Amino acid sequence: MTKIRSSFMAPQIDPEKVAQILREVAEQCIMPRYKQLQQGEISSKTGPNDLVTIADREAEIALEDRLTRLIPGSLVVGEEGVSEGRVSTELIKSKDTIVWVVDPVDGTYNFVHGKAEFGMLLACVVNGDVIHGWLYDILGNRMLIAEKGKGAFINGQRIQTAAPKDNLSDMVGHA
Repeated sequence: MTKIRSSFMAPQIDPEKVAQILREVAEQCIMPRYKQLQQGEISSKTGPNDLVTIADREAEIALEDRLTRLIPGSLVVGEEGVSEGRVSTELIKSKDTIVWVVDPVDGTYNFVHGKAEFGMLLACVVNGDVIHGWLYDILGNRMLIAEKGKGAFINGQRIQTAAPKDNLSDMVGHA
């Protein structure tokens, strides 16, 4: 159990179990639709470049089911649920519970057009703090896992990052 800013004891989350859920949902719900979408399986949300597909919806439903079974009582805020008005982003602020924030197909436009630049995004939030994050590059079979205070890893290998070389507050932008 991990203590997070209150008496709430968040259950221990095995990042690899969550990564396996992402892999399985990608295999079951997303990849069968890659380069196979039919016209009626694609729609737009806010405009012609803001797309949603049956793969987005099915993957989000599957992730919600699997994640809430992994951690009973946890909540899911998914991109498609929010855009359809079924879920509020206010849930992310929930106290004393785990909230999963899901983008089942990040890069849906690319996915629809058969391009490789798409993946799955998932964050685990407790009391407003992101404690875990996953980014799954499905076609490249690369899983990035980050855990607060422990670093970030791609396929189990620690990522080394460099500190910014410039003082970002000194930057000037022009429009």
